[in-house]
Amino acid sequence: MKIGVLNIATGKYKNFLEPLFLSMRKNFLINHKKIHIVFTDDVNFVEQMTTRLGIESCVIEIERKGFPGDTLYRYHHFYKSKERILSLGNNKPDVLYYIDADMLITGEVGEEILPTHHKKIIATSHPGYHEISLGTPETNPDSAAFIPVNKYRPCYWAGGFNGGSFEDFMVLSETISKRIDDDDKNGIIAVWHDESHLNYYLSEEKNLSKVKTLSPLYCCPEYNVGNKFHNPMIVALDKNHKEVRE
Repeated sequence: MKIGVLNIATGKYKNFLEPLFLSMRKNFLINHKKIHIVFTDDVNFVEQMTTRLGIESCVIEIERKGFPGDTLYRYHHFYKSKERILSLGNNKPDVLYYIDADMLITGEVGEEILPTHHKKIIATSHPGYHEISLGTPETNPDSAAFIPVNKYRPCYWAGGFNGGSFEDFMVLSETISKRIDDDDKNGIIAVWHDESHLNYYLSEEKNLSKVKTLSPLYCCPEYNVGNKFHNPMIVALDKNHKEVRE
């Protein structure tokens, strides 16, 4: 099975890619071939780095939009790249995963994260709300990401790591993109940007049965390692957000 790993790496976030890729080589679905599909404003940097590391990649140039644009429009980039990825032929991935660039794979991540015939979408329970609350979904009823208080949801999902079968992930990306465009037309940005729209999509009745939800160990903040969470599989690195986003 061919695995496609999606990253957004504009500005200083490109500097996180090399340690992430090396950790994935060591610990992430090591029995499957991987191709790293990187969306960046510095194509030369990424291409030179992946060539040096001997990593198979597909590097796609995008415009840096800053914060929150770089996160808000990530699913636009994924959906717009569909034909480019399909053109990879035998290298086209069967499964896609999005992972934040500023993460490391610290444990052995294996077959447990793969989609199945019935669970074709992969999502991660948010570490900040796991078994505590249903998080902070969008509360503005005019937003396309609005989730009513009484709507059933098993958890609040994190935006940092998700995926699914190629076709299901592309449908997810297209749908979220269109809903963000609808919000744009009305001058609305959802409270947690793409994560808010992701939570709306996953909580829809037609999609909920397709979701395989991973524990927060697959999206664990570094500052919580050894405190709230032990032996995480994927760690979100501590950083100065303001400095990195400049």
